[in-house]
Amino acid sequence: MLLQISAAATAAGATRMSTEAQTSGEGAVAAPVMQLTHRMAGLEGSKAMRQEGTGMTMEHYNRLLEHDKRRFNNIMMQQQQMMRGRQDFEVVDFTLNGNFNADGLYYTEIQLGTPPQSFYVQMDTGSDLLWIDCSPCSGCPRTSTLEIPLSTYSQSSSSTSEQIGCSDAFCVTASNELDGGSLPCTSDCPFEALYGDGSTASGYFVSDLLTYTEIGNSSTNSTGATRVSFGCGDSRSGNLRSTDEAVDGLIGFGQSSISVLSQLAANGTTPNIFAHCLQGDSNASSTLVIGEITEPGIVYTSMVPNSTHYAAILLNIAVQGANISSSPILTNSTGAELQVIFDSGTTLAYLVEPFYTEFMTALNSSINLPLQSLPNGGGSSISCYEVTGSTTYTFPNLTLYFEGGTMELGPDSYLEQASDGNNNNYYCPMWQPSSGDAATDSLLGDIVLQNQIIVYDNVNHQLGWKDFDCSQTISASLTPNGTPVSQPPTSQEAPSESNTTNPNGSETLRVCQPLLAFLCILGYLVMTVIN
Repeated sequence: MLLQISAAATAAGATRMSTEAQTSGEGAVAAPVMQLTHRMAGLEGSKAMRQEGTGMTMEHYNRLLEHDKRRFNNIMMQQQQMMRGRQDFEVVDFTLNGNFNADGLYYTEIQLGTPPQSFYVQMDTGSDLLWIDCSPCSGCPRTSTLEIPLSTYSQSSSSTSEQIGCSDAFCVTASNELDGGSLPCTSDCPFEALYGDGSTASGYFVSDLLTYTEIGNSSTNSTGATRVSFGCGDSRSGNLRSTDEAVDGLIGFGQSSISVLSQLAANGTTPNIFAHCLQGDSNASSTLVIGEITEPGIVYTSMVPNSTHYAAILLNIAVQGANISSSPILTNSTGAELQVIFDSGTTLAYLVEPFYTEFMTALNSSINLPLQSLPNGGGSSISCYEVTGSTTYTFPNLTLYFEGGTMELGPDSYLEQASDGNNNNYYCPMWQPSSGDAATDSLLGDIVLQNQIIVYDNVNHQLGWKDFDCSQTISASLTPNGTPVSQPPTSQEAPSESNTTNPNGSETLRVCQPLLAFLCILGYLVMTVIN
């Protein structure tokens, strides 16, 4: 049977995408699917609102940059807190004007309770908690500039709602992971989410049913549900009270045991794996899938252990085949291997020095176009490449090297077309330097993660990716190595085994770690005999 969360999010100007997936034979199953909407798609000056071929305005670029400043700085702060053993609370960050939903770029719709109640929530891979505004609620906005209906969860209207007490195992775990056990608990289990600008969302924990739809092989639909625990918010403070781009709450897909993803895995509903395919600030809907991703050709690399965010080791970067660094492995200012965070809630990409300067030097040398300084609407300027007249120009490709494989990127993963208001054609770099005292890591944001399946595999502790048409159904399974829910698009053929080029330019069929050298050599000899 097919299993899907009823979560197709829509916004003004966006269309509701069908969440029905096709079966691929007897016994095929589908993974829970959420349709994601980019919160900036409908804003004036965005690509979605501009005439095709004109690009975003510089004012919109500055809006994206301001959005990133707080989020990036707080991500770095979280990383340092974890290193010092001081992660006392969940830090979620804001743009400088304090908008709640500005922390993340995508939101979706979920249903909780019996009968189901619908809510729009921000999706965040850098957070763990699911919390929803509850009734009654002090300071909760009731309208949103996103033109979506806002709601509050009503316990009394749900026959399956249950309170979570202080002695409940979930309460003990959540208290330790969110606030270090500092909140007093007398009867109901309390929660408080403290955000980067000092705003808070607070209340108590409850549990209820998360609704999904089962679509069997006979194409008949039935309704199912699974129980999850979440924060029932009865108060907001500070800028969380604003109606500007407000939503009903937040759903975190972090690695903590209290995240919905971990809860679904613990109760046997899905594996602790999810993936998204993002289409940026266009009117097209993006997708998040929970389950074993069975698409062929996905490249995997190991997650950085004990990180507060999903991160991997970046070995090197090549611009049109030439590495930016002669060093075989990039290291940060402390001499440690360079960690790069995968974060869908950040717009741009960020590199620590000196690698950002080396990257831009290589890029400028390869592109060889005049640079023009354009005001970005925020009191500063940005250097952009100018393409004059009707000239067609081919920009270079990038290669990111990871243990296990490479990520191949086209120009749309580091450049955005922009306009100065005079119909001049510019292309602006969307990679920025990591800055500030906490900037020890690099980050790949939405600009890089778009138009790919990005897999977060908490079972095997690995991150994966593959170029993909995000309008197509992602093949997935509810069980490891299970039957895929749908055949991959016919245009996507399973790649044959081929050589992989490492950052030093040499080609190897397989990469053996020292401790596995014997087994790897033995395996190679066996394969040679068989062949």
